[in-house]
Amino acid sequence: MTLAAKPFAAAVNHLLARESWARERLAPYAGKTARLSCPPVVLMLLVQPDGYLAAVDETQTQQFDVTISVPPEALPAFVQGGQAAV
Repeated sequence: MTLAAKPFAAAVNHLLARESWARERLAPYAGKTARLSCPPVVLMLLVQPDGYLAAVDETQTQQFDVTISVPPEALPAFVQGGQAAV
């Protein structure tokens, strides 16, 4: 697990705590894993039965249900102009 995975999951869970509809939509994906990659940061997350996220250690799973990769050069464009800029 990267050092950023736990704080990222905690931040998302903080938002999810206020939005029951979002947790309800995530709950059916319980047990599914996601790998979010924007080098040098790689986040590995697990959807829990209650719809919250948990950080996953690399040794706990070798295969992910979904991988999202974002090139590092896309981040400044996203920050400046949103999704349309990327």
